[in-house]
Amino acid sequence: EILGPVRVELDGTPLVVDTRKAIALLAYLAVTGRPASRETMAALLWPESGESGAHGALRRTLSVLKTALGGVGLAIDRGSIALRPHELDVDIWSFRAALARVRGHDHGHDGSCPGCLSLLDGAVALDRGEFLAGFALRSSEAFDDWQSVEAETYRRELTGALERLARGRAADGNWARAIGATRRWLELDGLHEPAQRLLISALAAAGEPAAALRQYRDVVRTLDRELGVAPLSETTALAEAIRDGRFAI
Repeated sequence: EILGPVRVELDGTPLVVDTRKAIALLAYLAVTGRPASRETMAALLWPESGESGAHGALRRTLSVLKTALGGVGLAIDRGSIALRPHELDVDIWSFRAALARVRGHDHGHDGSCPGCLSLLDGAVALDRGEFLAGFALRSSEAFDDWQSVEAETYRRELTGALERLARGRAADGNWARAIGATRRWLELDGLHEPAQRLLISALAAAGEPAAALRQYRDVVRTLDRELGVAPLSETTALAEAIRDGRFAI
């Protein structure tokens, strides 16, 4: 099964392929979302082989993919290879389509429109972990470089979606969902102090001042351990207001 956000389904069943090169080829086609030339894929996945050997290996790998896909979802001609979007469900396609719809709806940064919040809920629910986590092609440094760039791109996209969702849920006063989204945001960027303040505020607003103060103490320890700095004055002031009973939503 393709790892992380590149999970592919065929008629509701996750696709499973049994060679690493087939996984790499499918991931590349799914993430780029456009046709790739045979020359590009042969050079990317079999750089150690000569042209003839690389193209032969590509043909064998395409045969593996065609079998796994049951003859659908893959468009192959003499010069290029592509996936047919209307025949497959790919998580990263659905994720990015939802984000595009949210970006196209102009209602400010917080994303508090109910429709967009629903789209963001659906988008982040598709996350299944780091892009191709634990996967590597030892024979292709170029593919590994591509994978690294795409993993960081996906991480930024997910972080942005979670930030917008967390702020939108907080703006709506849905503290439980704001807390959940902010915790996931912080799993990706634990040193982001505005996110820490949002979580502290959401916990206090949800009637959990003790948990909010514990979170603040965790922030103090984390910043000291990782960066050797104290929290910003805004973070400390927020914690003091909660401690003194002065916090107001």
